Amino acid sequence: MTKGKLVFALHGEKLAGLWELVRIAKPGDRQEPWILFKKRDDRARSSDDYDVVTASPDSVIEHPLAADQATATAPSTSSLPSRAKKAALPAMLSP
Repeated sequence: MTKGKLVFALHGEKLAGLWELVRIAKPGDRQEPWILFKKRDDRARSSDDYDVVTASPDSVIEHPLAADQATATAPSTSSLPSRAKKAALPAMLSP
């Protein structure tokens, strides 16, 4: 964070794999803008191969996947970090 970037893994329905949050603020900016990049890993796909907006245009909050479909696409427990703990998401996150 102090160097202006944060690398993390997501295990979601639409976003999965390694991601990098990079601070793009300039000296003197009133706010600290950040930009999100997908890291090149085994979960990365080209937009020609897969377009998540076309494949899954609905919000997963407004239109959750059916239970059988969610089970088929959810990451297996073994793919989660060993120290991962289930917890409710906070109302707001900030870097």
